[in-house]
Amino acid sequence: MKMITKTNMKSLYQKLKPEYKQILSDHTIKYPSVCNELIRKLQDNVSWFQLEVEDVSTLVTFTDHSLYKLTANDIMFGDIFLQDE
Repeated sequence: MKMITKTNMKSLYQKLKPEYKQILSDHTIKYPSVCNELIRKLQDNVSWFQLEVEDVSTLVTFTDHSLYKLTANDIMFGDIFLQDE
């Protein structure tokens, strides 16, 4: 049986939909410290639950989503942002 470890699990950044990776990359030019910090956190974590509320808020802001139009699952589990596994 294969043991699951952090090293063989995809990071949140790897799970992020390509269009959101591109949006973050585009915003890095104008907001380098904020976007690079968010990208680092997404690369360092494998579970949505490891993010802080501020991280999710920043992702929502830079991806031009309205918080009011997101579902509870989008916010709590990242459904709108992450690729299906």
